[in-house]
Amino acid sequence: MSFREKIKVLWNLLNTEGENLELNENLLNEMVKNPEKFTKMLKDISPTIYEVLVDERDRYMAKELFELSKGKNSIVAVIGAGHVEGVIRYLKQLENGEDTDIYELTKVKRKNKRFTKILTYGISLAILFIFLYAIYYAFNNPELLKMITFQWVLFTGGLSALGVLLARGKLITALIAFLSAPITTLIPLPLAAVGTIAGLVELKYREITDKDIVGLLNAESIKELLNNNLFKVLLVATLSNIGASIGVFYCLGKFVGFL
Repeated sequence: MSFREKIKVLWNLLNTEGENLELNENLLNEMVKNPEKFTKMLKDISPTIYEVLVDERDRYMAKELFELSKGKNSIVAVIGAGHVEGVIRYLKQLENGEDTDIYELTKVKRKNKRFTKILTYGISLAILFIFLYAIYYAFNNPELLKMITFQWVLFTGGLSALGVLLARGKLITALIAFLSAPITTLIPLPLAAVGTIAGLVELKYREITDKDIVGLLNAESIKELLNNNLFKVLLVATLSNIGASIGVFYCLGKFVGFL
């Protein structure tokens, strides 16, 4: 999914007010009689999820059923109600000579992230260059060098630790974020990011169960999310990264002012 679509999905999860979708006989009957309503709802929220979970499956099942039906008078297939309309549509297309490449459907489509990687490494190297140049410039001025180093540690580490605490993370995680952020912000590697380290530390102290995974997907309020261990770990990783990033850009502005 694109970043915009991820934000939209998250927004919908956090702002669901509407209908009570408790699973019951009436809801099941409505889903069987009017499945298009629910698939359209999914498509509106996330076209990518709809394409992968509904449309691509429709095409795949239609192709398999079409091949299985050759030489037979009839076959019986049991499929989900939400797939009926799509499978029938694609079966008609196959009958009219339009083919479906199953191999393409089984391949994982990967976006070209070359530009993103170049941009990420470029920004990281620029940050490192400015920081090192500031140290070089201040080398003959011990007081200035001390101030630059102090501010880098204080703001990158302090704001990263603050992010952990705002996410209701453990104190040990906040301490490790404080110690690692000044170093990891100078290393242009995603796996060395302070958020990754903080998330792994927090994970050590929080047991993630099946209940947390299901609860994250079915949460109906922010309160439920904040009480979910899996969400807490993800939030710790995210806010510690954001805090460190704010510290980096603040310090860069100050350093450029010194130069």
